[in-house]
Amino acid sequence: MSGAALGAALPPIAAKQVRLLEALAYLLEPLVEAAGAASKKDKEKTKEQGVLTLALLMRLVEAANERALQLSGSLPAAKAKAGSTVQQETAARRARQLVAGLQTEYGNDRGRAVIDLCGLVEHDRAIIDLCGLASKPEGTLAAIVEQMDRGGADVREQATVLLRNLAEHSDALNEAIGRTAAIKVLARFVAGGSKGLPRAEAATTLTALARSGRERQEAVAAAGAVPSLVKMLKADGKHAAPDDSAAAALCLCSLMAHHAEITALVLAQGGLPPLARMVLPLVASATQLPAANGAPAALQALHKVLQDECASQTWPSEAAAVAAVRRLASAFPSGGAQGISLELLRRIVALADSTEKGATHAVASLLVRAAR
Repeated sequence: MSGAALGAALPPIAAKQVRLLEALAYLLEPLVEAAGAASKKDKEKTKEQGVLTLALLMRLVEAANERALQLSGSLPAAKAKAGSTVQQETAARRARQLVAGLQTEYGNDRGRAVIDLCGLVEHDRAIIDLCGLASKPEGTLAAIVEQMDRGGADVREQATVLLRNLAEHSDALNEAIGRTAAIKVLARFVAGGSKGLPRAEAATTLTALARSGRERQEAVAAAGAVPSLVKMLKADGKHAAPDDSAAAALCLCSLMAHHAEITALVLAQGGLPPLARMVLPLVASATQLPAANGAPAALQALHKVLQDECASQTWPSEAAAVAAVRRLASAFPSGGAQGISLELLRRIVALADSTEKGATHAVASLLVRAAR
């Protein structure tokens, strides 16, 4: 059995995420430095190290998220299920009328129905089940996607938001949306093919779809969204929308989780430096690791490697960083980011055998903490 097959067949090696923070930071330092001075002669080695770097970067996000939760002393609260209220029943009746209208009306009437239904669902997602939309969604979804594709600017935006809410509501609805033309339309929006629609909203909806698993991840990639998302991630200056890069990072994380081919595609499109440039200062600000550990220094060194020489180094506030890290971690499918499998360890050992600066120390640090 090959190393790749063995790594896929066995479960990830058990290790507490928090203990991996410092080790991951040290391990990433030589990898990011190597990516910054990649050799054009050995493209295969450059690709393998780049894929490893992206995989570990996502593991760092998960570890930082767990550390931030530990520091706050809280875990995400489970939503309590409650019976429907009079207000919900009234809203559900209105939603049922709108769903019926989407399947019988045309033109502007459909557009208004999409806007009104989006408002009801945004206010209370329980309406999705109460109005029966979740039981037979095909006709309704087709109408929503049609309005997202051909409606006016307001209708397109509200249809995009509505599809995101539906995709996040249940796996069944997520799968049903995947069977429509929604992903192709959203990929076109992300590429800038729809005036007046925020690209960040389209990317966020693609994230909700990609989180459901490999089939939707591959559908998003096949629609050509990855190059556009990397461009959004790199966007800077007066013409860049403030939320574009964050939304692109979320979507790329959800696409790369457990998917080596898409990770390699993100790498080929130049996604590693801007993603690391966004993630590393967030991790450093959110985790508050004791200075004695050395991890903050390693993270700052990593950030410095990625900064342009003329750029000023800014660090987000702790609260903003914690919120951003939690959002990034939420982009991963339910299985989380790529585990430390035997395949990943094989690549790490190969790094240890190389002559890369600090590689031996980084690998030893990682394995010692993984074994605790």
